[in-house]
Amino acid sequence: MSKEQEIAGLEHRIESAKSAIAFAEDVRKLLGNRLFREVILNKFCVEHCARYVQESGDPLLSAENRADALNMAQAAGQLRRWLDLSVRIGEAEAGLLPNIQEELDVVRAEPEDEED
Repeated sequence: MSKEQEIAGLEHRIESAKSAIAFAEDVRKLLGNRLFREVILNKFCVEHCARYVQESGDPLLSAENRADALNMAQAAGQLRRWLDLSVRIGEAEAGLLPNIQEELDVVRAEPEDEED
């Protein structure tokens, strides 16, 4: 790999890390929003999904309706997992960013190969 390609790759990696960090911060802000917590985390993820779990076992509903209810109940867990994962990825990228920047600085400081 050429020096230019390595630099471009590291620069791209830095931008990706910064993007993940910014997204994680947006998710943190969203999680801190009172309306989001009330509507999504409490009403949907707790109250509505509890009802969906009950519906998923109701023998009076069709198999299709029970399956739909189970999928909706599982949606809360998937949403919470995605939000948590988004924050954790941002935190991990924030920890790696100084190392990537340092590696980029080292590569930029290396002398050019004269084998072209």
